[in-house]
Amino acid sequence: MAETREILESEGVDFDAPIAIYIGLFADHYYISEILAAAADTSDWQFLFVGEGELAPAVEEAAVERDNVFYPGAFDYKLMPGFLAHAAAGFCFKDAEQPLKLKEYGAAGLPTIAQPGELQRFYEDTELLFVEPEGQKIAATLAELSPDLREAYGEALREHAAQSSWEGIADGFRELFETAVSNE
Repeated sequence: MAETREILESEGVDFDAPIAIYIGLFADHYYISEILAAAADTSDWQFLFVGEGELAPAVEEAAVERDNVFYPGAFDYKLMPGFLAHAAAGFCFKDAEQPLKLKEYGAAGLPTIAQPGELQRFYEDTELLFVEPEGQKIAATLAELSPDLREAYGEALREHAAQSSWEGIADGFRELFETAVSNE
């Protein structure tokens, strides 16, 4: 965690302000532009992007233009727990059955803003903050996310994640791959 703290300090991150984090691929279907739009409307939160992808130039530009957007780059997976440990909330706008990212965010106890849809079959409204992926709606959700609510959602997602084992997750992915191959 000391290494990630040094990385964030060198970027100018203020550890006294809440940090909303996105870790992963920077692509349109993960609503990166909408998260950046929320950053423009949410000056009391900092937005940390860790990853890479086709929208990396847009994230880099936002990090230069806005005081509350940070993009230190892409890093080895072993550093992700450290980045998550500094965050106060996470984003997961993937409308899929069981994104691994939610297990990671849950293990870190992060309240997570997610896209309504497929995930609602597996997660309760008390475990994820379901929000349409639009800048103003994301910003409004962060504005309402008090420390007490962050703790409640983070703990609920942690409990959900604790119900999963890595073996169970691997079995689920194997089933998905087998189904995809058999359907071809």
